[in-house]
Amino acid sequence: MSNAETFHSLHASGFLILPNCWDAGSGRVIETLGARAVATSSAAVCWALGYSDGHHLPVDMLVETVRQITRVVSIPVTVKHRIGIDDLDSYEHLTGFVRTVEAAGCDTFIVHARKAWLSGLSPREN
Repeated sequence: MSNAETFHSLHASGFLILPNCWDAGSGRVIETLGARAVATSSAAVCWALGYSDGHHLPVDMLVETVRQITRVVSIPVTVKHRIGIDDLDSYEHLTGFVRTVEAAGCDTFIVHARKAWLSGLSPREN
């Protein structure tokens, strides 16, 4: 069974607690404590890599973080993202992002069904 299928089945078996990690070490600790899946916290990943939250993290740094997490855990790893950022909201942009992160080992995505507006809005206003 793939991690995506495993993650889907976890929703059918009752309430799913999805702890958030920010790097390989935190992902491994969460798995060791009994989690059945782990999410990546966008804010925590950003801060751990020296960026403020608010979609400022370069995609290649996110990809490397996801690659490191999926390398050390055997449970599903999820990435939550928006349908678009500012004018980068085409289907091609969204699927390109998913394919890029999927290549790092993540096959479970949670799509936040609204855009992030960085031009003129703070992270809190988004």
